[in-house]
Amino acid sequence: MQQHWARWENWMKNEAAPLLELLNPPATLNELSELETLIQTKLPPSLIDFYLIHNGQKEARMGLMDADFLLSIDGIIDEWKTWNKFLVDEGDIVGVTEPDKGIKGNWYNPLWIPITYDGSGNNICIDFDPAPGGTKGQIITMWHDSMARELLAPSFEAWISDYITSIEEGKRIFVQDWGIVKTDSVYAQQK
Repeated sequence: MQQHWARWENWMKNEAAPLLELLNPPATLNELSELETLIQTKLPPSLIDFYLIHNGQKEARMGLMDADFLLSIDGIIDEWKTWNKFLVDEGDIVGVTEPDKGIKGNWYNPLWIPITYDGSGNNICIDFDPAPGGTKGQIITMWHDSMARELLAPSFEAWISDYITSIEEGKRIFVQDWGIVKTDSVYAQQK
């Protein structure tokens, strides 16, 4: 993960210097342990290593992940609690989504751990409870107002590596008001 962060920070230094100020200091082992205790699941070593370098980003209008916030451990816990409160209050809704192969058909699953947040109830999650054909620790979308549940990557490390590579290849750019965005997104047109 050190190499991934070094590549990402180097790109920010050259292309998106304001984003460097949004990076949080490292997470603590206690914070990571608190998250594992809460979700009752061991985190993958790549995620632990990633957060031991930077604990996500500060809350700001600009996001590091396609205009979305890269959640801190506290942010992950808050989002997880919000979704689990919804499950308690509303009950699980199974079979109403359109998941990609390997993703369960839940509206939300307590073992989908949010790692990004768009400010409107949508997350990218680590899936620790995949359906047959899926991989524990795969990265999926979880939009509150969409039935789609998309598979983004087979693991956290693959997802981060692909994301940073896409930045370096110019498939994502920095836009002052939104942060890092895809070049074909509506946000990129505001540059």
